[in-house]
Amino acid sequence: TGSASTAARIRATEQIVKNSVRVNVEADSLNGAVMGPDVNPGSSTWDLFLAEVARDMTQKAGQKCTAIRRILVPAEKLEDAKVALGEEISRTHIGNPETRGVRMGPVASQSQLEDVQAGITELLESCEMVYGEQGRGELRDIDGEAGYFQAPVLLCAKDPHNAQAVHEREVFGPVSTLLAYDGTSADAIALIRKGGGGLVTSVYSDDREFATDMMLGIAPFHG
Repeated sequence: TGSASTAARIRATEQIVKNSVRVNVEADSLNGAVMGPDVNPGSSTWDLFLAEVARDMTQKAGQKCTAIRRILVPAEKLEDAKVALGEEISRTHIGNPETRGVRMGPVASQSQLEDVQAGITELLESCEMVYGEQGRGELRDIDGEAGYFQAPVLLCAKDPHNAQAVHEREVFGPVSTLLAYDGTSADAIALIRKGGGGLVTSVYSDDREFATDMMLGIAPFHG
């Protein structure tokens, strides 16, 4: 388990190369959530999508291998999704985990915080900030600068198919990126495949044909 760079170092060690040792490594995983074109604001599936994505972004401060990193939304609903998802994320209170009502704490260490913030900087080269900040945010029951806090950050790719960092760089913290697609399963599948393989992608749709197409199209790229 680790990043793609960690995997590369492991595979290049002398004994691994010399003895042709088989290595299986879980590297960066750009897991996804896909909103189907049939999902409309105010529907139960829309509300489920918002709640699950927001929870997944902030649970364990985004420090889990299955966290959603790429959020695919039909282009015609992108603006609605930006507003609604930002509002949903804002309901998560950050700070001292022992305080009642707090649902998200800090990342694990100073080096992890630095890596997360460096990742946000890299993603911002091809994305815009939709919600959050590259900093601690508003905290509950925290004195001074205690704790390695990073506020939840929601980004939006300016050019989804060419936002290379979004499809290659896993920021291991409360960070996720919206990607607009044209409403077809083919376009959504193409975007998911750009991640080069991941652990899981969730599809939110009441259209069985769309869901089936997505399942068959992305299954080979998920563990």
